[in-house]
Amino acid sequence: MQSVFRTTGVMFILLFLFSGSVLYAQPTPNPEVNKLMSEFMDAWNTDFPEAFEEIFDENVTFIGQGFPILGKSDLIEKWVKWQMPTSKDLKVIQVFTDGISDNIAYQTGRWSLLFIPTEGDPVTTTGSHSFIWKKSGDKWLLHSIMIANDPPKQQQ
Repeated sequence: MQSVFRTTGVMFILLFLFSGSVLYAQPTPNPEVNKLMSEFMDAWNTDFPEAFEEIFDENVTFIGQGFPILGKSDLIEKWVKWQMPTSKDLKVIQVFTDGISDNIAYQTGRWSLLFIPTEGDPVTTTGSHSFIWKKSGDKWLLHSIMIANDPPKQQQ
């Protein structure tokens, strides 16, 4: 009986030590998910909204900037074509978590881009994101996008 408690105690200590290292370790991005994210960023950074016809799922859902958008056509018209002309150099600056299975892939993390207003100087903006892809046949399609912009920095 004492050996059971000893073994259980050792397991809890190892679990505690291991979970602490996982919580504070920087994850290594999954190369397949990284490729999917790169396709999205490349289409955005080359100012090519038509590319999203091949990237978005027909029933893609977007949540961010104060309103939801449902469906590929609406998302391209109401978000991509509206945002793309005023933003450049989109990149992932930190991956919190990502993963992939046979038919689902995801990434959560932080992004940055250069916002170019119609008047004034360009400003680097940052925020958080969650992307979910679903596999359709042999092609990955972006099924869900959730973004949140960081609050503007206070000028001193």
